[in-house]
Amino acid sequence: MLRLEDTEDSGNEFAYYASVDDGHWIVTEEENDTDYYHPTVTQADIDSAPAWVKAIKPVEATDHD
Repeated sequence: MLRLEDTEDSGNEFAYYASVDDGHWIVTEEENDTDYYHPTVTQADIDSAPAWVKAIKPVEATDHD
């Protein structure tokens, strides 16, 4: 998921994220907690995305146990 900048709620618990679902880009409000599952967005997804998605600065995520 690609987090949209400056979209956190006042408690910084939720923010808006862009992700691809069945070939369509959507924006949803999701938990910021890193233990919460977030769908993966690949570089190939971003490369074929519309301009508004390409304008989002990606933040690299790391896997954790």
